[in-house]
Amino acid sequence: MQNRTARLKELMEYAELNGVLLLAEEGNIIFHHTSGYVDRKNNRLLDGGSVFELDSVLK
Repeated sequence: MQNRTARLKELMEYAELNGVLLLAEEGNIIFHHTSGYVDRKNNRLLDGGSVFELDSVLK
């Protein structure tokens, strides 16, 4: 599991993903990682409390 977690973090940083990735199985969180910026201009990083506006992605 630690190898998988390290690899997922590595991939998120390599891809410069701006967002949050959460994987869960049977109600248990098995991976959670936040990467990127809320406001790149002011160098404000995303965190666990960051709010996202969702669009038609949920359809």
